[in-house]
Amino acid sequence: MRRILMGLAAAGLLACTGGSGSTLPASADSGTTGTADSGAPAIADSGSDPGAGADPGTDTPATLDTLSPADVPSPEDTGGPTCLTLPKPTGAAVTLKKGPYLQSPTSTAMTIAFEADKKAKVEGQVGVWRKGDKCLLALKTTAPTEMDVTLGMNGIPVEPVDGYLHAVTFDGLLPETAYEYAVVIGGTASSTASFRTAPTLTGGPFTIGLFGDNRTYADAHKLVVGEMAKFAPDVFVNTGDALATGGSLPDWDGFFAIEGDLLKQAPLMPAFGNHEAFLGQAYYAGYWHLPNAYDVTELNYAWAYGRSYWIVLDSNDTPSGERLAWIEQELVKASKYPYRFLAFHHPMYTFSNHLPAASIRKVLKPLLEKYGVSAVMNGHNHCYERFEVDGIHYIVTGGGGAPLYGINDNVVTAEKDLRKVAKKVHHFLIGEFTKDQATFKVHDVDNDMVIDTFTLLPKPIAP
Repeated sequence: MRRILMGLAAAGLLACTGGSGSTLPASADSGTTGTADSGAPAIADSGSDPGAGADPGTDTPATLDTLSPADVPSPEDTGGPTCLTLPKPTGAAVTLKKGPYLQSPTSTAMTIAFEADKKAKVEGQVGVWRKGDKCLLALKTTAPTEMDVTLGMNGIPVEPVDGYLHAVTFDGLLPETAYEYAVVIGGTASSTASFRTAPTLTGGPFTIGLFGDNRTYADAHKLVVGEMAKFAPDVFVNTGDALATGGSLPDWDGFFAIEGDLLKQAPLMPAFGNHEAFLGQAYYAGYWHLPNAYDVTELNYAWAYGRSYWIVLDSNDTPSGERLAWIEQELVKASKYPYRFLAFHHPMYTFSNHLPAASIRKVLKPLLEKYGVSAVMNGHNHCYERFEVDGIHYIVTGGGGAPLYGINDNVVTAEKDLRKVAKKVHHFLIGEFTKDQATFKVHDVDNDMVIDTFTLLPKPIAP
């Protein structure tokens, strides 16, 4: 969340690179290294070798954004090899209550966040390095901050969080590149995790995982997450209702307990559902750090990933006025990308338990058709449905763990031919994007089978 004040002290230096395997750059005086987390996805390195560091000719430290590999001081320049490493854990042990987890991916940046307990109000250190390197690319300091718990329903604050929030963004990274990272805070060091930066608009292939409505049934939620993780998507989209009550701290604890390992390796981009709205949005706003938001609540935001552009909305009310104008502005931006998506909780088309969001359909459908949207991803009804209407796919993916609903509770006779597939199953989607097409497969975890496959072709780019 942008309102969290992040204390950032960046220092990048890479004069000692290479080496085989994946090791945790340890403090120079610790004499130890830690092995990388075995759960990290195996992603090929791009072969480029960036560097960042302090300019030896000035007193002002250079940053990741200002140095090229040629600027990195060599051993001859400095009188010997220098290597930026993680500091040695010192002081009392600090429990990482949540995370670290990833947010706001771009082709050149990633945000890393975590929550630490309140035993000690201390700064954290987050280091990032190229996969396979022995020296850090950059090291940043995070300041402990309190969550704003006043965003409760009807102005009633939610329960205070028994922890300090930390978040930091690493900029100037290379596209489509595998990086590793770790956190040191007090006497505690996290395990090593990894991430891959997004491709550019003209970059290579990538994979997106989609799911929604994870609430209530923890075992089903775990099953969906575990099966989806096997595909190692680069980023995840959640269509809302990730937990039962947005204003319940135990529900957030349970959510992170199930998805924590997943979110260490790839960022989650969530939609704000009706259950996130129960008892207020304080925790949602505090834990998530979302890009290009319509306003400070970050319930409506937009992001690009490779050849795709995503507009994520709060559908608890119908867009109008300035927010509707903002949506059209984002659709104009989306028209520069060959794959264009909207994601929000309440479905525009469905025959299941909850009726379709007719007012949202009335307002948005003309804009979706005007700007050539590829697909709309929704949840709310706990099943899988796919409609095709005037060249746009409308997906209901609400089988992420919640109790399942029937698929024919509210059939609209005049629209029967628009629905192509419907299944009452727990499931997730995997979308594989290439230059030529985006192919989505829907995986039924109850019966271990693919229940639907559909392909999106690239849209013409607007001039």
